[in-house]
Amino acid sequence: MSTIVLGYDGSPSANAALAKTIELAPALGSSVVVVFGFYISPLAGGDVHDFKERLEGIGSHEVDRAVADLEAAG
Repeated sequence: MSTIVLGYDGSPSANAALAKTIELAPALGSSVVVVFGFYISPLAGGDVHDFKERLEGIGSHEVDRAVADLEAAG
């Protein structure tokens, strides 16, 4: 069994990748792992803690949405 890793951030291109994953995963007998990634450079200065918390919230929301769409598709 293979695994498809879907990078998802809610963007139009991520939605297209999600649709393709919904199409391909069952046909290939693949499991799906949904990921959201973003790097926050500590060199940028400012208070990155608040930004990090907000970004984690967005990431969790988007991943949950993609997982819900995948589960609804079977």
